[in-house]
Amino acid sequence: MSVLPDVVTRELDVIFCGSAASAVSAQKAAYYAGPGNKFWKTLHAVGLTDRALAPAEFPLLLTYRVGLTDMNKTQSGGDGDLDKTADDPDRLRAIIDEHAPRFLAFNGKRAAKAYFGRDVNYGRQPETIGETAIYVLPSTSGAASGHWDLAPWQELAEHVRQRRVFTREDPDLDALTPEAREDMRVSLNRRLYHDIGLDLRKKRDESEFASRMTSDRQIRRLKRIVEDTATAFLTGPGAFLGVEALGLDALVDDFFAAYAERPVQDNEGGTKFADSFWLYALGRLIAPEMIVESGVHRGHSSWLLRLGSPRAAMHCFDVSFRSVVWRDADAAYHEDDWMTADLDAQGHALCYFDDHISHAQRVIEAHARGFRTLLFDDDFAAHHLHATGHPPLPTLAMIFDDALEDGEEITWHRHGKPKSWTVDLGVHRAARDLIADYAKTPDLGPLLRMRPQSGIAVVRLKD
Repeated sequence: MSVLPDVVTRELDVIFCGSAASAVSAQKAAYYAGPGNKFWKTLHAVGLTDRALAPAEFPLLLTYRVGLTDMNKTQSGGDGDLDKTADDPDRLRAIIDEHAPRFLAFNGKRAAKAYFGRDVNYGRQPETIGETAIYVLPSTSGAASGHWDLAPWQELAEHVRQRRVFTREDPDLDALTPEAREDMRVSLNRRLYHDIGLDLRKKRDESEFASRMTSDRQIRRLKRIVEDTATAFLTGPGAFLGVEALGLDALVDDFFAAYAERPVQDNEGGTKFADSFWLYALGRLIAPEMIVESGVHRGHSSWLLRLGSPRAAMHCFDVSFRSVVWRDADAAYHEDDWMTADLDAQGHALCYFDDHISHAQRVIEAHARGFRTLLFDDDFAAHHLHATGHPPLPTLAMIFDDALEDGEEITWHRHGKPKSWTVDLGVHRAARDLIADYAKTPDLGPLLRMRPQSGIAVVRLKD
């Protein structure tokens, strides 16, 4: 999955290509967001934009006929943190071939070297990609300030202006006032977001809790909804957990306050408010002595589990930690699957699986290793599989779905691409026979008018 989306479409003047998103850019989900990066000021200084855009406004660059991408789309950090094997020059060339901008400009020599496979000098290069001319520019990164030179950027901007003169389709655009141009850009935003595949709802979710009630009385009403829903769950379907529903008002107060100050403000692709409540609340109420987390993403779920269980021994597993923003100072991090570690349940233990691996497989593995209390994310029913990109098939909901037939082929489309899964009831039974109790947490999203949950489920395994 890309750390940042490409900002590209047809008929652009220039596409800028950097090495990779910085750690700050990955955290804020915005290009060139580091405090020392000069990219946005430089675009304005050389006349490619009529004001210095904020990093969060990066999709607006399309309205200036400017695009963005990176050589390495799957990792984040400084140049020294990046794995050269993750550079993808073929992908970049395909983007340029498809969208045919007038110029491709590398922001820094590292990305250019990865593309050309040789040392490069600043300025225009002899090679082209079709009719696209190529420039190499001094990096705008604060870490590269010792090599900074505005002149190559000015040269590129002048060539862009010259090309605009010869290819201008509507000279009357020059007569527009800056205010009129800005209004036009705003009106174009929705179409441009759609053209490059950005979901406007996801852009809003980057500051998800920025849209929230601040009136004390109305906040209290929302909290009461959460308290009542949690009480009903813990005394009903989730009663097998054996935890008390007393004191939930204080727990809910603590969660609301903590979530507003969460260290991972943008957890796109990960746990949002409603699911976060259940993860925090269940971790706090179950009070495990040991936590195993499989699927860390940016570290938000690790923070929630630690907040709920501050004294638990904690093991975090993922195939890569390059996207992690928050790390637990006392946790053990394992860059691998959890089954590769010599790890068995110790004391009162809890496993949390958010790794898009088969729920049936994880149930069988956890039972064999002595774990009895499990939490799962992404517990989608068979008729909801279209709503997620990487369902952990079969999910718990599917394992307990008696309407499914052995050998049944389930098909769906995800973003227009066909997907399928064949039901194997033998696998379902193998996992189901190990489960003593199963419950899915109520969806708080519609009740709070927030994003629907992806589905936190609780499982108690047989001894």
